[in-house]
Amino acid sequence: MYFLYPQYDKFQHLIQPILFSSIIFFMISKLKLELKWKLTFTFFIMVGLLSIFELGEYILDYFFNLKLQGVFLRNLQGLEKYNILMDRNDDTMT
Repeated sequence: MYFLYPQYDKFQHLIQPILFSSIIFFMISKLKLELKWKLTFTFFIMVGLLSIFELGEYILDYFFNLKLQGVFLRNLQGLEKYNILMDRNDDTMT
């Protein structure tokens, strides 16, 4: 997807939490709690879930060199050629 849409990583990090938080809030809304506690549980579950996703992304990048962290453009010739757009630290820190 990166070679078709260079901002795919940013788009994914925007849409994925919105989608998952709406699903989690729907599941939690069945409980008999006040709205503030439903929102609090949804927030903390999402923070934990996204942290696990980021750790998984880091582990896959570290052990298998899949280039999941950072923003890369992949060539149409194959997945072996990468052109870095943004370094890992710049991608996560800005």
